[in-house]
Amino acid sequence: MATETDNNTVNPDTHAGPVAKVGDGGKVSRRLKLPKGRNPLSRIRNKKKVLLYGLILAAVLVGGWLVLKSVFHIGEKVYAEAAGHKIYREEVKDLIGDTKGISDHDAATALADKYFTEALAKEQGITVTDKDIQEQLGRGADLKKQKKDNHYIYQTVVNNAYFDKLQAKLNGVYKGYMIIVHFDRYIPATPVSDAYKKAIPQMGDPKAIKADKEYAKQFIDKLYEQLRNHKITWEEAAKMEQDDPRVGRTNYPTASHSGPFDTSKAPVTAFNAPVAQGEVSQLKKGAFTKPFPVPVYNPDTKKNPASYYLIVRMDSKYGGSAKGNFFTYTLDAKKRLHYAVNV
Repeated sequence: MATETDNNTVNPDTHAGPVAKVGDGGKVSRRLKLPKGRNPLSRIRNKKKVLLYGLILAAVLVGGWLVLKSVFHIGEKVYAEAAGHKIYREEVKDLIGDTKGISDHDAATALADKYFTEALAKEQGITVTDKDIQEQLGRGADLKKQKKDNHYIYQTVVNNAYFDKLQAKLNGVYKGYMIIVHFDRYIPATPVSDAYKKAIPQMGDPKAIKADKEYAKQFIDKLYEQLRNHKITWEEAAKMEQDDPRVGRTNYPTASHSGPFDTSKAPVTAFNAPVAQGEVSQLKKGAFTKPFPVPVYNPDTKKNPASYYLIVRMDSKYGGSAKGNFFTYTLDAKKRLHYAVNV
């Protein structure tokens, strides 16, 4: 009996009809091929893949959001800002650390001052060294310990060192001699009440004020001519001013008087007015000014009357580039550098 060759062997996996198996009693077994995509196991595997991809995508999105939030602080409150730096809660809390009694406002202000003073120092070519910081802390203080253990106090001290150097350069550090002659004893510092007017009739009287001013002008002009012609020394001129019965210590016991000055050791209030600041900042080493009147603004009366005459001799100077004074300079700089504390 002829047998079928291998080429005619039926493949049960591809045969669409019934297949008879030898020795099975003639029973027919059907093996059907399912349409593509209908296999249950395949569908389960696809669902697992979709779930896995979904989880990966969710993780990427969440991670990206956290990174963006960390970097750009999306939705976070700005505690303070200055010179292009925005300060958030995390930085404020880091500065406070374990230090007790420091508010968010205190810490935010210290950080705003940090970026503010650093920006101004860069503009002015100023640097602050460990020696400068140590001088602020005091000789006995442990600089390294403060830097490590008390971030807030350390940062405040650093800020103060920057402020001092900026003020010195912008207002100027000057050494020299000044002759000052007051004529403002009857210029009221506050609106004159009837009782005050009764006690001192000359207070606020234009004639009395004018008479004192004319006397002071003649007095200082005479001193200037004698100084210029080397007829008297600066020490002699100072003593003449101090001892004069009308413009000296007798009538102005609490006012500043003529003598040497060193603004690195103590401020000279006579230089605070913008006019005086301008004259002094432009004065060259070894030179001295002509007598000039100094108007002083009074916020109570909202007037700006001249109050005294000055002659200033400059022996040495450093800085003095601020227009007006350091206070007005910093106010303008805060606007320019968008300085703000919001807590």
